[in-house]
Amino acid sequence: FAQLDSKSVATLSMLLGRGTLLPSLEVVVKLYKRIFWDELEQELYGDDARGSHGQTFKTLYGLAAGCAAGANRTEVMNNFADLVGFCDGDSETSAGTCHAIWRAHYGDLFPSILKVRYGSGASFKRDKRWSQKREANVAEALVGILQEAGQASLVKVACALCLLSYLAPPLNVLPSNWSMAEKIKDLHAMHAGQLEHAIVVRNLDTVLLHAHVQGWLSEW
Repeated sequence: FAQLDSKSVATLSMLLGRGTLLPSLEVVVKLYKRIFWDELEQELYGDDARGSHGQTFKTLYGLAAGCAAGANRTEVMNNFADLVGFCDGDSETSAGTCHAIWRAHYGDLFPSILKVRYGSGASFKRDKRWSQKREANVAEALVGILQEAGQASLVKVACALCLLSYLAPPLNVLPSNWSMAEKIKDLHAMHAGQLEHAIVVRNLDTVLLHAHVQGWLSEW
């Protein structure tokens, strides 16, 4: 790990020009806003000036890994499915009945857009958690199909929606899968007492993220 300063680029260019470094050397630069870095250092070290840049960088990576893991939670992917507008029209199943009731209350906020089939019968029910995971299973399958089809931009949009569903889940809205209701409540409670999560939310560049999402959508 090396901290980048105003002289780093010039020094690396000089070393490359002299042949001191291998031409195949790959230099990876990670950029963070100074206010984000300073806030994290303050949390880690307080007013102690002996803080380690390496430890701060490791903590930043840990926050990124935590957000990635959070975006893949079952209840979060249920939120993603609701935002995208998953709709299984099979009213003969209990899921269809429950979803119809949910749709009557929240349909204006989350209109039906994408028809899916969550399945039914013994082959599905052999998985004891299938009823909890059905939206997440279909969401993961959707992302996988998009990846295989070479639609990388739409995969990025899906990942961004999952990230936002984790960092800022919709307030005062029950998930379409009723078995996820308690987990959604737990998610809100967890965020309320998690300082690291608050730091990420405060420093999330929503304007830049929105611009990226619009760019990815324009490629489709």
